[in-house]
Amino acid sequence: MEQVLYELPDGWAWQLLGEALDVRDGTHDSPKYIDEGYPLVTSKNLTSKGLDLNNVKYISLEDYDAINKRSKVGIEDILFAMIGTIGCPTVITEEPNYAIKNVALFKKRHDDQNIGFYKYFLESPYGMETLISQAKGAAQKFVGLTVLRNFNVPTPPKAEQKRIVEKLDALLTRIDTAIEHLRESVVLKNNLLQAALDGQFCAISERVTIES
Repeated sequence: MEQVLYELPDGWAWQLLGEALDVRDGTHDSPKYIDEGYPLVTSKNLTSKGLDLNNVKYISLEDYDAINKRSKVGIEDILFAMIGTIGCPTVITEEPNYAIKNVALFKKRHDDQNIGFYKYFLESPYGMETLISQAKGAAQKFVGLTVLRNFNVPTPPKAEQKRIVEKLDALLTRIDTAIEHLRESVVLKNNLLQAALDGQFCAISERVTIES
């Protein structure tokens, strides 16, 4: 499906993702895995909640250095799953000690770019639906570098990017807090229900004992 470019507000402009950011990817080869070494992050390690380093496979220092010559991950980079479950854009906030495979890597071209804006756009319904519609493959979908680099991004001025990111950050924090409160309420309700049931059973047991 061809990407539809709708009219943007004043001051906004369409921009290719490959022009806005340095878009590259990790290895597509299968290095030899070892019991201990450097983690190799693949698409399966990217989740809606961020990077999950459980169940990673390990590679040698030689393979780690070879992969990182072209795709070394740094702080404030975005990782994006290219195969299988496409998406799950994740901004890196801690110094990484891993290499990547079948994962797209987005790097800022300028220090003052707001990487959070691109992360939110990539995971938006419009961004994900458009990218998935251009994915190749039947059994396992795959989005290549050409698609990612030629993906049009509606880009606002930097001040507007900052405002959008701050607003979304605040809203998501409120949502997470509400979810946590809801979970606590469910736990409390279950505990009260169990306590009430235990009390009823005790009362019944005492009455049966007295009547006996």
